[in-house]
Amino acid sequence: MVTVGIILIGIIAFADLAIDLFPDISLPVITVQTEYEGASPPDIEMSITRPIEKRVTRIQNVRYVSSRSREGVSNVTVEFLLGNGSQCRLKRHSAVHQPDPGPSAG
Repeated sequence: MVTVGIILIGIIAFADLAIDLFPDISLPVITVQTEYEGASPPDIEMSITRPIEKRVTRIQNVRYVSSRSREGVSNVTVEFLLGNGSQCRLKRHSAVHQPDPGPSAG
């Protein structure tokens, strides 16, 4: 009888547990998109994408960097490790380090 009571209490307690199968996780990811009208993908790659990649890989706790250069547009995506205050550091970093303007700026 005691065993049945313990099992019954265990079933009731298990049913009341708050289990979230899909927790709301906000990954620290940013995307830097730049436009350079009329530039070919190789020009975008050399003059915009690679310099941005070099700068963001110097930031601490960067997990992954990916990029895509298309006609007139560069997209660089940076993913940070979780739980390191990366967003505050990134805001401070981006406010201080601006990419150099392209050769047509002036």
